[in-house]
Amino acid sequence: MNLTNVQTFLRVVYCNSLTQAANELYVSQPTVTARLQQLETELDTVLLRRGKGVRAIELTPQGRAFVPLAERWVALELETSQFKAQQVHLPLSVACLDSINLYVLAPFFRELTKSTPQLRLNIRTHQSHEIYSLVENHEVDLGFSYILSRHSNVVCEPLFSEGMALLTHKDHPLAGRSVSPQDLDPALEIYIPWSQTFILWHSDWWDPKAQPLLHTDLASMIPLYLDHPGSWAICPCSAARAFLQGSPDLRTAKLTCPIPERTCYMLSSKTRSWTDPTAVSLFRDAVIPYLEANAQWLDGLTG
Repeated sequence: MNLTNVQTFLRVVYCNSLTQAANELYVSQPTVTARLQQLETELDTVLLRRGKGVRAIELTPQGRAFVPLAERWVALELETSQFKAQQVHLPLSVACLDSINLYVLAPFFRELTKSTPQLRLNIRTHQSHEIYSLVENHEVDLGFSYILSRHSNVVCEPLFSEGMALLTHKDHPLAGRSVSPQDLDPALEIYIPWSQTFILWHSDWWDPKAQPLLHTDLASMIPLYLDHPGSWAICPCSAARAFLQGSPDLRTAKLTCPIPERTCYMLSSKTRSWTDPTAVSLFRDAVIPYLEANAQWLDGLTG
């Protein structure tokens, strides 16, 4: 059955006028009449009556009975076309810490959507404990975290390791110098607990009970506070590079003791979700070469 003829029939019924239906369909009235005649021939019945000089149309009993069938037909055709469109696209949801989203994977996401147009990314920003729960509950397909946590239904794969950098304002007396951790005032620190290894290293040098200038979980807050006299922050090299490019007033300093690198883990569920596994495979096959090609972003920075 011709869908256009069925849609034309419904338009005539809704408008109660051949002329109005023709106007709304942007076709001539004879075209509307021809379509109706083709439909009636196919159904071997008369659907509409219209007498001379009568502007409104009149449905026959067969026409009234056909209206709900025609509406279901059109709705089914629409659902079918939407279903076909969905088959072309591969949705993939990813949850990351803000520092991974903004400073490591943002360029990759942009490149991936260009090189793999069938992927439809849903990028979300969460804290580590939330990311594990989202992956475990199949609310996202992949997660990225610097915190290693044991969840029975989550697979944790080391993806890359990243160096850490000490940042200060250009007017800081230690800017650009080789600095011992003992030279840094913990009361002037902009502190983010980047990973378990970083937290342990940090507590070896500074009293864990000390109150920093700012304790936050948002990497983007760091450059906003580095103009405070004497303030300092330790952050991943990917974020530090972005901050240095965005502000000419920031500087790096070299610590006399090494800061442990932080490892990023890619999280996935042990059980299958509803997402097409092809989407996850496409993402995996692209992200590792991308990180290898841009490894310099993750190298250590020195003063």
